[in-house]
Amino acid sequence: MKTVRFFFLFVCVSCLIAVCSGCMSTAAHYRRFQDRESLFAVLNAQIKPGAGREGVFALLGEKTYHNEAHLQGVFGLYKQKPNEFPQGLKKDDTIIFYPHGEHGLVRLIFRKGALINYNPQKYKE
Repeated sequence: MKTVRFFFLFVCVSCLIAVCSGCMSTAAHYRRFQDRESLFAVLNAQIKPGAGREGVFALLGEKTYHNEAHLQGVFGLYKQKPNEFPQGLKKDDTIIFYPHGEHGLVRLIFRKGALINYNPQKYKE
């Protein structure tokens, strides 16, 4: 009788694990695979302008890719296209890059812990 209960419990737990693994959230999918589709879905639907840095990190993870050239590139873009930065860009802003695919990067800019210069419609596909 114990063997039957154990087997039944094993089958139930296995089925539960199989079902739950198929229910991965879009944010969890991005954290695992770093693909463009899931990143853009999260940026469009789950992150709002003014969101806190910790909330964004909770969704997308803290792992970022950037180097000095990327940071200088953002400041260069600001000089060329200031209309893309309606709240400006300051030296003490935090710029976080999220990779997608082989060559894609999305930049998120935080000032005093809040997301600025952000339009979720930009990520609507």
